[in-house]
Amino acid sequence: MAKIIAFGKLFEPLDIELGDETVHARIDLRDSSVNKNWELLRSSREKMEAIQEASKALESACGPEADKIAKDMADLMRPAICGAIGEQSYLEILVACGDGEPVQPEEANMVMALVFSEIEVAIIDRIKAFKDHKAAHYLKEIANAQPEPHKA
Repeated sequence: MAKIIAFGKLFEPLDIELGDETVHARIDLRDSSVNKNWELLRSSREKMEAIQEASKALESACGPEADKIAKDMADLMRPAICGAIGEQSYLEILVACGDGEPVQPEEANMVMALVFSEIEVAIIDRIKAFKDHKAAHYLKEIANAQPEPHKA
């Protein structure tokens, strides 16, 4: 009997629709990238949560305080997003957000937060699929190693 191993491709498509434009990106899920990008995502997420907590204190923040918070958030998301989909796709998203003219990253935080989340889900799913495959393989080996019941 042939063994069948089903696993996702090393690059997962990610289409970002912005009005009438679609940016076609690919999430890098190669082994060498998954761990590095997961660490970037996790670290960025922790720092963004700290900024969000601080920004709650500045709920009515406007002007320089709000601008700094928006810039800090964009600066935290960029390395994780670029690590997963590449600098070119990141820049294409900024251009699509500006309808042909690039916007500043802090002007596109809502879009980039959604992209960040989709990347995070893809990487978590990849890690989970690998762990599930290893667990299934291990359980199958255990089942095959069980002794035959003793017949009386």
